[in-house]
Amino acid sequence: LPSEAAICSNYGVSPMTVRRAINMLLDQGLVTTIKGRGTFVRALELGRTTFALDELQALFNDKKHSKVQLLRTSIVPASRDLSRTMGILPGAKVIYMRRLLLKDEEPILCHEEHLIYDPARPIVEAEMDVTSLHGLFSGTEDTDIKKGLLVIRSTSLNDEDAALLKVQPASPAFRLEHTFYDFDDQPVSFGYFICSAEKLKFSARVGIWD
Repeated sequence: LPSEAAICSNYGVSPMTVRRAINMLLDQGLVTTIKGRGTFVRALELGRTTFALDELQALFNDKKHSKVQLLRTSIVPASRDLSRTMGILPGAKVIYMRRLLLKDEEPILCHEEHLIYDPARPIVEAEMDVTSLHGLFSGTEDTDIKKGLLVIRSTSLNDEDAALLKVQPASPAFRLEHTFYDFDDQPVSFGYFICSAEKLKFSARVGIWD
């Protein structure tokens, strides 16, 4: 920004008015001051931008229009890749689930998940529904999940997922991977949601919004 003296000279305002205006800009986070150098407009920090999952959260919370269809469930041996992700031995028993999420009877998301097989920890109703992701979004589910890691990747739909979602195979899609941890910080499940790119939008606001 120009110096206080330059602003006063160019616009005919008092130094007190200029300082008050700069303080207002500082309070709003629009500018920053460096002692001995002056006042500078603050750059947008895109690296700290957070993209909200509002549309996905709305789908999980809309119990009136959304529903979950359980397509498949079985006990299977963990693959080598899955064993590394979940911190278990290759071939260890895991519970496999595959679901389809619908809104107003229209397929929106395919969900595939693997859960640690533990006879002492029975599959609760929440896991047979939409698992702990709903609990993380709403904060209302009674689960033993402490935290989760979500990773969004771009991909294309394979034939099976495309048929379930009623779109063309190889259509662009989003894949939302999730790993959930218990209160001992041990992985208890790994899976992913996948949907056509046109069905889900991620948005973020940057800068100062009134």
